[in-house]
Amino acid sequence: MRKIEMLEKLSGYGVVAYDLRLFLDVNPNNRKAQEDFNRVTDEYRALIADFENKYGPLTGGNDSDGSWTNDPWPWHRDFV
Repeated sequence: MRKIEMLEKLSGYGVVAYDLRLFLDVNPNNRKAQEDFNRVTDEYRALIADFENKYGPLTGGNDSDGSWTNDPWPWHRDFV
């Protein structure tokens, strides 16, 4: 899968997970929604791990040595 496709898929999973979380806030005993939320978040985390293994971190995270400054800035990257 290409980088842009992975980013689009991550975005979609993020929206679905967020919507399910909001639904569960109002309907905490809905077993199907909880199962869907667990499945979507597991797939989301796996996709993040796959993306980061191929293309590097999505966020600044734990880069305490400052090496992130050696990477291209987001507006210098070609996401296509």
